Parts: sequence; structure tokens; C-alpha cells
Amino acid sequence: MTRVELDWKDFDNSINDKKEKCLEERMPPWEEFQKQIEHKWNLYNEHLDIAYKSYILKISPTWNVSHWEE
Repeated sequence: MTRVELDWKDFDNSINDKKEKCLEERMPPWEEFQKQIEHKWNLYNEHLDIAYKSYILKISPTWNVSHWEE
């Protein structure tokens, strides 16, 4: 191998090592965020308006600007 090829391999290995280290440092916060999002979706209720007797989704299409500002 030539000197340039060896230098390139060293550089490439160095960059890959730094990338892996960076990703390892970022994974715990990402995993926590992912768990929180999954938890929120597990609590999602498709019939929320019925459960709380709030029919806002049915009446809001007929609102004008003053209704939205309230």
C-alpha cells in the first residue's frame, strides 16, 4: 500500500471511531425520548371528545374568527 492509502485508512478509522463514540453518547437520551413518545401513543384515546363530552371537533368547522379567538 502507498503512504496515501495508509493515511486514508487511518483517517477513515479515526472518523468512524469518533462517530461511534458520539452515537453511543447520544443513544440514552434518544431511547428515553422514544419511550416517552411510545407512552403518549399508548395513552391516545380516539374517542376523547366522547369521554369528556366535548364535541369540539364536530362544531369547530363552522366557527368564524371570533369563535377561534375565545
